[in-house]
Amino acid sequence: MTIIVITKDELLRLVGLETLYLANPSGVENTPAGNKLQDIVPLLKEDMPFFETRLYEVGINILKEVIPYVKEIDVPYTITDSEDECYPDSIIFSFNLPETSQVGVAIPIIQQEILNTISGYIIKEWLKSKQYPYKDKEEVYFTSLSEIKSAFMCGRKTTLKYKPY
Repeated sequence: MTIIVITKDELLRLVGLETLYLANPSGVENTPAGNKLQDIVPLLKEDMPFFETRLYEVGINILKEVIPYVKEIDVPYTITDSEDECYPDSIIFSFNLPETSQVGVAIPIIQQEILNTISGYIIKEWLKSKQYPYKDKEEVYFTSLSEIKSAFMCGRKTTLKYKPY
């Protein structure tokens, strides 16, 4: 069994920076109001209840995509709180890699796709809740969600289908 742990703070910082960039794509300092794409409110630490609710929703969507890799695991997706002794305030994915996978190749790709999917979903839902156009971020989310399956196939060792002479 393989475990990927992502802290909530790390993910919130990633999502917060992306929404901040959407609010002010030209840079923070000395930006005239006309250069802003929209008056998008960045997702901040005060918005943690919204953030945590969306973590549960996106977790279900990810699990639906990777069922073959988590079907023998009792708790494949967990969100911990600050009282957890091992991984406080974290998101934990547990899964089984295919036997022919190279762990050093597959794990970073899978972790990046999980991060892309979670952050894409939260940003899409944040824009939707603030009544801003979210279709571009929705496409990004669905693309990264579909690429999670492919990530599990990365790093597989090739096997011979024929016998050499």
